[in-house]
Amino acid sequence: MLQLSLMMLTTMATTPANINISVDPSAQYQTWEGFGTSLAWWAHIVGDYPEPLRTQLVDKVLGGLKLNILRYNIGGGEDPSLNFMEQRARVPGFMSPDGKYDWTADAAQRWVLDRGVHLGANKFEAFSNSPPYFMTLSGSVTGAVGGGDNLNPDKLNDFTDYLATVTKHFRDNWGIKFETLEPMNEPAANWWTYKNRQEGCHVSPGEKQNELILATQASLAKAKLSTKIAASDESLNNWAVTSWDALSTEAKAAVYRLNTHCYGGTSQHWVNHRATRDAKRLWMSEYGDGDATGMTTAHQMVKDLREMMPTAWVYWQVIDGGSGWGCIDMDLNARSQTFTVNRKYYAFAQFSQFIRPKAKFISISEPNSVCVINGSQVVIVTVSDSDQVASYDLSRFKRLGSVVSVTQTSPNQNLASLPNVPVSKKAFSVSLPAHSVTTLVINGCSFAGKTFSGFQTLKSSKSNQLLDVPGGSWDQGTELTTTASNGGFDEQWRIEGTGDGWYKLCNRDSGLYAALWDSSANHLPVLQWSDNGDTTLPWKISPQVDGTFRIDSYRYPTACLTENPSRGNGWPDVAIHDWYNGAEQKWSISPVSGLYPETSRRVAFK
Repeated sequence: MLQLSLMMLTTMATTPANINISVDPSAQYQTWEGFGTSLAWWAHIVGDYPEPLRTQLVDKVLGGLKLNILRYNIGGGEDPSLNFMEQRARVPGFMSPDGKYDWTADAAQRWVLDRGVHLGANKFEAFSNSPPYFMTLSGSVTGAVGGGDNLNPDKLNDFTDYLATVTKHFRDNWGIKFETLEPMNEPAANWWTYKNRQEGCHVSPGEKQNELILATQASLAKAKLSTKIAASDESLNNWAVTSWDALSTEAKAAVYRLNTHCYGGTSQHWVNHRATRDAKRLWMSEYGDGDATGMTTAHQMVKDLREMMPTAWVYWQVIDGGSGWGCIDMDLNARSQTFTVNRKYYAFAQFSQFIRPKAKFISISEPNSVCVINGSQVVIVTVSDSDQVASYDLSRFKRLGSVVSVTQTSPNQNLASLPNVPVSKKAFSVSLPAHSVTTLVINGCSFAGKTFSGFQTLKSSKSNQLLDVPGGSWDQGTELTTTASNGGFDEQWRIEGTGDGWYKLCNRDSGLYAALWDSSANHLPVLQWSDNGDTTLPWKISPQVDGTFRIDSYRYPTACLTENPSRGNGWPDVAIHDWYNGAEQKWSISPVSGLYPETSRRVAFK
């Protein structure tokens, strides 16, 4: 009996769990620009290695990972009499104190950039960690003595002219057109101090960042460059929100793209809110971690892609020094020529090799998964921490291919191609090992239903007024109303899918969601609330024969979003009520035009 019990316990302990995952192509999000890496600092070392090693390494990381975005570091260049920085971080500048330029400088990083172009890179951003040492207050690119701002105010225009001159030389002489220029890096951080191990420059949020952005705009215009400005590349995503909010209206208007790093913070949703509210493009422009297995990176990638919804995701250094930070580990400070390919490389490739530019992210129910459509192809990537059998439901598609190709990275396999899995009744199941990343590709897919991309207006068929947050309030608990169309952000909503046929309505202005009070159903007011995972937030959107939509509550399935049919009768302006086919219960849903392409582009998926 004891032996039997032990056998039963062993069987129970090793039986994989079952999870059900649903995909909903009607809720569509960001259009993908690509994956990438920063060239600082690894390219400064690797680009100087002998052949064939440097080509082997660069082809492995840029070509093998199919990275199409490269961020080039315009070095400030340190005072040659100082010797604080790590060898790998000593990126040379192009300008000397007498104002002369040396265009032979930084040949190693430029070689890697050129090789990246040969391998298919097609999006380029230039960024600065520090002004040249002779434009700083401390006389060093490592930071200010005691911390604080280190750009000499008298050298502000000289610095931005330097960045613009380098950008122009790359375009005119080397054929590299930087789409964007980022004049600061992690500017709010307090660790940029004199004798630091790398270049860095604190730029205080608010006035100082305003000045730098506007001076950069002026320098780019003077150089007659089409290169645009990205800002502010803060280290933590909550700092990105704070710095953005501190910018002046004029400075915000000068910024083309909101960039943020994600070394910490829990404000992915609010970074997205600021970018989409203000019609700015959005990149996750830098991340790194020391987990050589790649599982930490994979989880971070999924969280960022789902919650922050950037159009690009950029890793800090794909080659780094022996600590697990790189996809390839090698001691760059010692200029080692031996290297190790980490499992992180293969985990990263599970995303970057399959989620390609122009793909559109769509709703998937499982929080450790992302899904995109690209033409008639569907790609799903799932990260699993435990042994599981995942059942995927794609019944909302009109048509699916007959098989699923499976590629998997786990402790026992690296980017392994597994046998195809058959599709039966628009569903299939796949085994997911513990600590794995699995990519699933289905070709020959189509979807014929209504799609929700970008922001929408919801218009009552009774009054022809729009669902609205009164007064543009950002307060939780504010009851919703309907108002005449005025083009305000408070009457625009993003329809976010939960992957299983239910949706959440996120207000563009406040970033909060249409929700219910948790009490009786009829005449229950609809208000705005944060996304707390509660069942008062989801709605079911059902098309009606007249082209309008019925919007049902998840919490009270018989009740739907209802405009007060007669103000002054004691009802809230907008409530839920049992369905009775009234005009005030039918809503027209229309996309908002005039937004930037990443939020407004309607992708035909046929």
